[in-house]
Amino acid sequence: MDNLIRYLICFLTGNDVPTSITDRIRYTHNTDIPDGEKLIIIIPSDFFDKSIFLTDRSLPSLPLADFMDAPLLFGKPVIERKNETVIIHADIIASAFFLMSRYEEVVNRNIRDAHGRFPGRMSLPCRAGFMQRPIVDEYRLILRKILKDSGFDIKEQPQQISKTYLTHDIDSPFAVRTWRNVARYVIKEHENLFDMIRLKMSNMDNDMFVRAQKWLYNQDNEFCKTFDNHEIITFIRSAGKAVEDKPYYFRYKKQIEYIVNQALNNNSIIGLHSSYHAGIDMRSRLKDEKDALLGFFDNGINANFGINAKKEIIYHRSHYLSAREPEDMEVLSDCDFVHDFTMGYADTAGFRLGTSHPVRYINPVSMKISQPVLHPLTVMDSTLSSTDYMGLDEEEAEDYCTSMLKNVKKHNGEITLLWHNTSVADNASSYHKSLYPKLLNIIKTL
Repeated sequence: MDNLIRYLICFLTGNDVPTSITDRIRYTHNTDIPDGEKLIIIIPSDFFDKSIFLTDRSLPSLPLADFMDAPLLFGKPVIERKNETVIIHADIIASAFFLMSRYEEVVNRNIRDAHGRFPGRMSLPCRAGFMQRPIVDEYRLILRKILKDSGFDIKEQPQQISKTYLTHDIDSPFAVRTWRNVARYVIKEHENLFDMIRLKMSNMDNDMFVRAQKWLYNQDNEFCKTFDNHEIITFIRSAGKAVEDKPYYFRYKKQIEYIVNQALNNNSIIGLHSSYHAGIDMRSRLKDEKDALLGFFDNGINANFGINAKKEIIYHRSHYLSAREPEDMEVLSDCDFVHDFTMGYADTAGFRLGTSHPVRYINPVSMKISQPVLHPLTVMDSTLSSTDYMGLDEEEAEDYCTSMLKNVKKHNGEITLLWHNTSVADNASSYHKSLYPKLLNIIKTL
């Protein structure tokens, strides 16, 4: 518990605040302070009490109180002074823990959608109306202001985007490479049979989904010319037996090697897109899927796998964003993944962890901290347009995303965009091919 509280305090102050200052912040009921000692005391609420923790009684009640213009989940929005010490009755420690650990998903295990995921629409941020605001980051600004007003040497936090991740999930790497593909397009899409046969027999570069992925990389690389701190990541599946894992493209090694080489030639890192099947049973499947992906590179593909270009897979995202239970992150750690990019809701864009900053995995039951680092997913293309999800038109989607991007900049956070090749293909009916470059331009000009 002490390590967790220390981590939360340091997260809420920011990496630039030295331990000589964070050591002056206490999470305690004890307000008996020696004369002349300057401290910041945060009074705990009853959230962590053994009789309340992990029960329905621990969930915040709506409407939430307002603490210096930020919604407060626990405690009272009261600040008082006792000599040189500031006493904060707003329990921003428990409030941050609640959001950063996905705590409500543990208490509400009975609330899941058709894919076993906790719905964003049922989340506290959505129900309380702050889905587009990184509330934990707002607590950081509040705490830093209190520290500065108390005479501590706290610099102004820069208002800039710290890093941008341009990520692409390869759910369907090619459109027409098999006879099954040909049959589907002719029967279901009413395409001309001979056109589809010619497409199947032609070079991979002529495939509409391959061209779409190349178009995405072109947009990414143009963006990267003027935005320094960035990464391009391509997530590839290597297994899966569920219907939702179709097409089972990993069976076509030659074609997948082509797709991988296209990614590498466009400065993209390769990550594992674990299957829908793995989402159901992460413990028994994830390592095998990681090993299978590594197996694609046995024939001399010079892959850029991430840190120091070592031959290892350290980036992960679940297919369908199917991070069903918070404890599944333990499996990622066991399989030596360092970074996870699953942390967004499929049905609504917003700050699922309450922050725009990367977060160490916190087990909401044991309250232990470990790898991997969880990177908040800012927005996924289909979340915006799908009638099953937000159902926004292009103008509404651009406005919604712009609001989120501005909030990331305000809090010096990071942006993660998820765009699929299928959403920008020639036959795509959505607006995502025009929206994607708009968002990249907004990021550059914020």
